[in-house]
Amino acid sequence: MILGINIENLNNLIKSFYNLIGIKVAIYDTSFREVFSYPEENCMFCRVIQECAGHECDSCTGELCRKCSLTDGITLHKCHAGLWDAAVPIIYNDVIIGYVIFGEMKDET
Repeated sequence: MILGINIENLNNLIKSFYNLIGIKVAIYDTSFREVFSYPEENCMFCRVIQECAGHECDSCTGELCRKCSLTDGITLHKCHAGLWDAAVPIIYNDVIIGYVIFGEMKDET
């Protein structure tokens, strides 16, 4: 248990949130590493892109987290493949302890 958070309950909450909105949800630590996500696999489009340019995907996520850490608020980012991601800082005692990332969203415009 981290900071008194029941990880199993948090995981169930993230799964429920995904089932409600249909957008991948991931938790990242302050080193911009994925702690867990739901669903665990990326969408088919992202899997194909990552086969060719996986390092660019990691760079995009790192850049999104860096921008989020500077704003202390919701940050939007269009990835190199044209999908949108949003990051929200997880703040505890005025310190960012991680990030919630909503990702793999298509721009319907």
